[in-house]
Amino acid sequence: MLPTTAVNPAQTARSDRITVLQSQPPKRCTINVIIVPELGAKLSPEHLPNVWRWLKITVPSIAPGAQLLAFDMTLPAAGVSIWQSIMQRSADLMGALVEKSDNLLLAQRPLLFICHGYGGVVVKCVFNSSHEQYYDPRVRKLISVQVGIMFLGTPHATYKQRSKWIRLSLLLRSSVALKPLLLAQAETEAATIANISAKFEELGIDVLIASIYETKRTKISDGLFRASRRDLLVDRDFAETNLKNETLLPADAEHSTVCDLRSNPMGIAELKIMMDNAVAQQDRIQRTFDSLSAPPTKAITEVAWASTVCDPDHEESSVRRISDLSMLNATKGSTDLSHTSFEIISSVSESAKVKEKPVFPCYLLDPHTRNPEFVGHENLFAILDQTYFSSVTSSPGDSQLLNSCVISGLGGVGKTQITIEYAFTRRQHFDAIFWVNADEAGKLAERFHQIALRLALVDKNDTADRVVTRNLVMEWLSHPGKTANATSEEEEMSDSPDVRWLLVFDNADDPQLLRDYWPIPGRGCVLATSRDPVTRSYLNATRSIDLQGLPINDAALLLQKLTGQAAISDLDPDALALATRVQGLPLAISQVAAITRRRDMTIHEFRETYKNTAITDLYKPTLTRQNDKYGHDLSSVWAFGDLGSDAHNMLDLLALLDPDELDESILTQAISNVDHVAFFSSQAVYIEARTDLMKSSLLKRNKELGQISIHRLVQDAAVLSFKHDRLQEIFELATQILSCAWPYPEDRYNHNPELFANFEKLQPHIVKLQAVFDSQHDMTLMPETIKKFSGLLQQGGWYLQERGNFDEALAIFETALKICEQHSEAVGELHADVLFCMASTLSEQNDGDRAIHFAERHFVQRMQIEKTLPKLSLYGALAYSELALAQMLTGYYEQAIENCKISRGIAFEDQEFLDGDYWPYFGTICLAFSLSAIGEEQHAVELLSETVDWGNK
Repeated sequence: MLPTTAVNPAQTARSDRITVLQSQPPKRCTINVIIVPELGAKLSPEHLPNVWRWLKITVPSIAPGAQLLAFDMTLPAAGVSIWQSIMQRSADLMGALVEKSDNLLLAQRPLLFICHGYGGVVVKCVFNSSHEQYYDPRVRKLISVQVGIMFLGTPHATYKQRSKWIRLSLLLRSSVALKPLLLAQAETEAATIANISAKFEELGIDVLIASIYETKRTKISDGLFRASRRDLLVDRDFAETNLKNETLLPADAEHSTVCDLRSNPMGIAELKIMMDNAVAQQDRIQRTFDSLSAPPTKAITEVAWASTVCDPDHEESSVRRISDLSMLNATKGSTDLSHTSFEIISSVSESAKVKEKPVFPCYLLDPHTRNPEFVGHENLFAILDQTYFSSVTSSPGDSQLLNSCVISGLGGVGKTQITIEYAFTRRQHFDAIFWVNADEAGKLAERFHQIALRLALVDKNDTADRVVTRNLVMEWLSHPGKTANATSEEEEMSDSPDVRWLLVFDNADDPQLLRDYWPIPGRGCVLATSRDPVTRSYLNATRSIDLQGLPINDAALLLQKLTGQAAISDLDPDALALATRVQGLPLAISQVAAITRRRDMTIHEFRETYKNTAITDLYKPTLTRQNDKYGHDLSSVWAFGDLGSDAHNMLDLLALLDPDELDESILTQAISNVDHVAFFSSQAVYIEARTDLMKSSLLKRNKELGQISIHRLVQDAAVLSFKHDRLQEIFELATQILSCAWPYPEDRYNHNPELFANFEKLQPHIVKLQAVFDSQHDMTLMPETIKKFSGLLQQGGWYLQERGNFDEALAIFETALKICEQHSEAVGELHADVLFCMASTLSEQNDGDRAIHFAERHFVQRMQIEKTLPKLSLYGALAYSELALAQMLTGYYEQAIENCKISRGIAFEDQEFLDGDYWPYFGTICLAFSLSAIGEEQHAVELLSETVDWGNK
């Protein structure tokens, strides 16, 4: 890993270095453009160099609401290392961005950097530091607004281009007047710029980058009495950052004029693309700002610089010490940053004054102990063993790839417990195991210091800086040494020249925190846990495991063990039922056990108590948090309050839909049709919200099938967190979305089988909404929502009826009928439709007595509607034939025959029949059966033959 280049915003940083070139009123301001010129330059409205005058004309023409700012790049007093000066300018810029974020709207508008030469190096350093300080809400705001960088002749020095490093000093000579001693020092410390470039490359930032390189040679003066020379300073290869969104453009200019875009139409066109893209992100930026608007809990008051002058090609390379710091008080390994200082991090070889030998085996697993109630996951352990001890390598760590695995999953699914069990049961395979809580930068640093102490890399009385001890541990991990102890076990292990180690990063939900702690390949094994499934790809781990709940049998066994009821039965049916209900989630199992013990219940009593209701007691910490080792229960583990507003809206919406296999097209196709305050305004907002939920594994996604799913307990927790009127708001939104997606056929009672696939995707969500509605007794819906919801119930129920699921269909129709009876004016004709569906479904079940009740009610309701029409419609004919069918089932054949004849008469006068497009199948068949029942078989056969003949035509 590369040493850290730390730049912190500070009280002592020069925040007054930002000058407004062209201001905008807050309401008009759409983008902030910060100009970071070459070293030694200072721009102002009164003294704008000729090469920058295009800004005041071109930028407003591209983005009328652009606010132009400039950063002062003048150098400090003579005698200071030039690279320290760049670090100080970076600290000044970072501090200014933080301090002026409010009055200049820097954290509320898209931010685009235009930088020249070493001004671009300063910006790279700011990007590096801001991502290292992601834990600070103020810095997160700044990261969220960074949308683009235009580099104008900015060098991107890498170790592969070591031969071009001489250009770095040539750039300095072309820009500022420096004493020979400082120029020589800059040449010897050029690795500093290479490290900054490498760090910037590693960020993999997802912003637009334009790198404009020079095609003309720049005049370089070699002194008063020497002839000048001309060199190409920043060509294409020396400008390229290798980031994915980079555009490389040539400029017909030398270094001093490459920033003048008046003669570079391609550069202007690219700038327009970048600014248009930036302005388009305003809504996202404002939402992020609002979600991070809570006041900071800790002021950032440090200015620190960690020297990065190292050469990875030479192990003996050390960090150069800069002695001439007349202006700045440099402290070696200092943690006292109350004054303005640069921290010079000494080389590992200088700092590592080991006074003791490490003793192995070395296991640092506190505060964890092995869980005696742990059950299951044998298959998962086998996968981990294969990852770390495959036949390809004789021992862990022998491969040139870092044997690493990331276990990701929902909070409470058991990631930490699995890792604890694995660490304890595999100790014999490792000489050293280190457990690191990776949820905060401070915890990471402190734990690595403890590891350094255990490995005797520092003296126990040494108060070494945490950056130093981290680097010591990282070097040890890459070249682990060991010493034999007195035990035979350790003597046996000492035959190997290297220590076999396992490093555990628990709760690595923000993988960026591990950038400086992730070991190099080939020397050990890493096991990380995270809620974010993307952590594996971010860390380039060799394997990932998406952890689900325990297998149901194992979950049931765990419940029995935790309640002390394991002896009752090997597989208690009640335990199995509860394990199935909570989908094997270990945290839920432990909380069920806690409630059962607290109330002195049997598992059977618990199941019966909550048989038909949500287990709301799972979300009451006073009942469930009896053992606080984990520190969470279902009321807190998923941290809904940390979600952004769009992600929270999405979670609430999914809480009211079926949790399994929701087609994303249902949501995305509704974006253009549903206008609701809690719904996505664009596809981009949807993707951002989905990503936010996936980071915590609250949402699972099948990319190939385009489906998402959510745990049922997460749904319950979300609904229970709803505040006043929230349920009604989200219910109305879900109804709108499903109503937009449902392909309503022209004939409400004759669905086209070709549409069944679409119905099948939507049907489970209608059933879930019905269950939500049935469980609420005080929800007041808008009339339009009532009508749409009733229509969905009628359509969804009829689809189930056509597929032969009569009982499920009747349950839906009963809910729909209850709504129609309470809101007859709002639903209109739907009332009659639902009554018909009830009668028809009961007739299909040969329940004539109930069918005739609803058929008569449908007939009355339908005839009231038909009276408003010029003549009876086919729906009127259907009312007669449906009533006839119920009469036939109950033995009233004469009445059935009469009503069938009326139904056929109405149909024969309808234009569809006259056009040859319709035949009254239903009324004709019912008439034939009724005639047959009274002995008129011949007439019945004639009717059926007539029907078959019409169909054959």
